[in-house]
Formats: sequence, structure tokens, C-alpha cells
Amino acid sequence: MDKNEILFFLRYGYFPNYKPRYVSPKVDKISLGNKTYAELKELFNEIFTTVIKETVESVPKDKLIIIPISGGLDSRAILAGVLKYVHPKRIRTYTFGIKGSYDFEIGKEVAKKAGVHHDAIELNSLRFTQEEMIEVAKKCDFQTILFHHPPLKILDELVGDNVIFSGYLGDLIFGSYADKNYLKFEEISDWYIDKKYFSNFFSFKKYNFSKYLIKLNKDSIVSPAEQLILYERGPKFTAPHVLMDGWSYKVPLINKRIMDFMYSVPNKYRINEQLFIDAMIQYYPDLFNIRAKTTFGYHLKSPKVFHYYERLKNKIILELNTKLGFNLNYPPYNYIDFNKEIVRRPDFAKIFKTNLQDLENRGILGDIKPMKLYSLHKQRKNMYDILVLLVSLEIILKAKEQCS
Repeated sequence: MDKNEILFFLRYGYFPNYKPRYVSPKVDKISLGNKTYAELKELFNEIFTTVIKETVESVPKDKLIIIPISGGLDSRAILAGVLKYVHPKRIRTYTFGIKGSYDFEIGKEVAKKAGVHHDAIELNSLRFTQEEMIEVAKKCDFQTILFHHPPLKILDELVGDNVIFSGYLGDLIFGSYADKNYLKFEEISDWYIDKKYFSNFFSFKKYNFSKYLIKLNKDSIVSPAEQLILYERGPKFTAPHVLMDGWSYKVPLINKRIMDFMYSVPNKYRINEQLFIDAMIQYYPDLFNIRAKTTFGYHLKSPKVFHYYERLKNKIILELNTKLGFNLNYPPYNYIDFNKEIVRRPDFAKIFKTNLQDLENRGILGDIKPMKLYSLHKQRKNMYDILVLLVSLEIILKAKEQCS
């Protein structure tokens, strides 16, 4: 890899010239006539349940169906759909994260309501090793940031040779970026380069990173912004660590029939995932009348003023934790607090210090000095994003060397 690819990784968290293993199908417009909103919801449910039924039937009957579940909606929709065709005893769910977070707590509530066996993996109780991180790099295809993943040993015990049903890219298909349709085709690459970074610690404006992005299709019914998530960020950044090598996956929400339908309905019904949410509440009320992460821990139809209040409260808590060193519970954050734990926890301190020093010794980063950044972090404790990227880069390089 050349220097620019490394710099791209240090801003966006993935390598740009990767050949993805998971690529979403081409989307085609279908005729929906003059269907009413109620008819569109009914048709969506018919397509959704058919796809889920076929996906279930593709799994050998002696295999369990494993569903990683969170406080969001995609995994919940899959669980609700699968329950129509499978006894709860054949389903296992799991959540990994931090106690008190939306994902961790709401995921448990959803699993309990569904009546399925659930494992809640608390990340703060686990210890990371160099050997496991190198193995993770291999399973992520040497492609993306590390540390944001379930522990391999526990995941292997949970899944074994059974089949994982992932909600990969469901929120995109249902409309989480539908409000970006106003962006013009000629400005979309700049939008992605300016907004979709993992770390903004370094300014790389002099580099032409847009040359690495996929070529957009002007004739597609998928908006340019959504094309970049669907065919660029999704398969290159999200898939490698969400769909890690070593297990069997099904990704029903990127089924072509669901995608063709969702991108053919009027865009106003996709903004804020409106049609999807309304259909789920109507057809699967048991699981979709439970609070959600997307509405800051409130019911999906709760007043917006509650969401604004919760968002403001969380922002204040984050500022107090980051700037003043408070240790208040921050519900949206479902990962380890690297800002503190990089220095405080012995396992992290060893992994970070060793790999940052090894990366510096390689001399491939020019003026970037990893150990200097580590020293600054110990003083300010708010540079986790760039340090995670630097350590991930070194571990990936070590993993590649082991396989060469």
C-alpha cells in the first residue's frame, strides 16, 4: 500500500482499494402504481416476510439462527420476522457493549419480550491481547479499524457452526440517508470526504482522496449519497468487522426485492425510515412498541421534544466526561471508553504503547509521530480516535506479515 492509502485509512478507518466480499445488488425501479400509503405498508410487509421466510428456509433445520441484537431497529425487524417461522428455542440473540448503553439495555428488553435465549456480553469485563487482535485483523480481511468487535472466543462459543442473521445496511435501505437527496451529484464526493471520516485529527485537505471513491451511477434511482454508503462505506468499512470471516452469515435486508421496493417508493416515505417504522409498529407491535436507540430511549412515536431533551442531556454529559474528567453514564456510547482505558487498563496500555512504538519505528508515516501522540493523549485524554487507527494500522501490518 502507498502512503496515500495509509493516510486515507488514518482518516476514514478503512483502506480504499479493497475488493469487498459483500456487495449489494444493483437496484431497479419497480412500478407501484397509485398505491396509498396503507397499501405500500402492506406490500412492504408482504415482501419483507417472503424474504425472511426464504432466508429461514435456506438454513439447515439442525442449525440455530443467531441474531446480534441492539437498541436499533434492523436486528429487531429480523427477529420479529424470523419468529413468524421459527420457534423461539431455535433462536439465539446476543448483545455486546457497555452496561447502561441503549444497545446493551434495550437489546436485552427486546430479547426478553421475544422469549429467546439472550447473551449480554459486557465489554468492560473482558481483556484484550495482542494475539487476539492480530487474529481479528485477519478475520476483518486486513481492512478496517479494530477493537469495535465482539470478542472472538466468546463469539465462537455463541455461534459455532450455526448461522448469523445480520441487519447489515438495513437502516440505509429503509431511509436513514433519504434526507440527503438534496445533495447535487457534482458535490457528493466532497460531502463524503468532508463528513464521513472516522478521525478528524489530521487535516488531509491537500490529498485528493476523492479519487479512491467508487464511480457513481448518474442513472441510478439510488441517490448519490446513498450510493456512497451502499457501495463504498458499507462494503469497505462496515462489512469487514460486522461480517467477520469465520462464520456463516445471512444478510436479508439487502435482498434485491426489498431494495427495489424501498428505493421505488416516494422518498418522503423513506425520510427518517417512516414507512418501515410504521409498517413494523403495525405488523409487529410486540417488539416495536419497546423503546429504541434511534429515539434516544423513548418509544418510536414519542414526542420529538423528548428526543431533543435527551440529545441535549447526552451532549452535556459527553462534554463533562471529555473536558472535565467526569465519569457520568453516557447511554449512546456502546463501546469501551478508549479515552480513559487506553492509559488506565493494563491490557490496553500494553497493546497501544507497544504497537505505537513499533509503528513509529517503521518510519512510514513521515511527520506523524505515534509516540508523541500517545504522550499527548496521556495529558489530554481525548485523542482515542487517531490512536485506535494508528494501533489498528500496526496490528494489520503485523497480521499481513504473518500471512506472507
